[in-house]
Amino acid sequence: MPDFILSNSFDASIREQIAYQVVQELKQTLPNLSIDYSYESGFNLPLKGTKWAVQDYGTFLNSIIKYHDSRQLRFCINDNKVIGLRFKDGIKYWSDQEVKIVQDCLDEIICKKN
Repeated sequence: MPDFILSNSFDASIREQIAYQVVQELKQTLPNLSIDYSYESGFNLPLKGTKWAVQDYGTFLNSIIKYHDSRQLRFCINDNKVIGLRFKDGIKYWSDQEVKIVQDCLDEIICKKN
């Protein structure tokens, strides 16, 4: 289930291509944004130096965060279409502004493709 629904869905087979375009487009605005190369694909931002790096999520989630060492926002896929974005492991550790910047850029790129 997505945490954020995209205005327009797109074919999941091009998700890394779309993620690459978003990262390139946002180099100035979110210079540390990178592609998440998991199965779902999506985006990473650094965890170190953020308020989320020192927040206590409990033993289990703390171990997951330490393992990944990044803030992950993954594509949400349904029927081979990317329909939204979700926080990895359900941990909301992106600011609303960061999510909006990525979401707006995604929407713009997808609209150009359609």
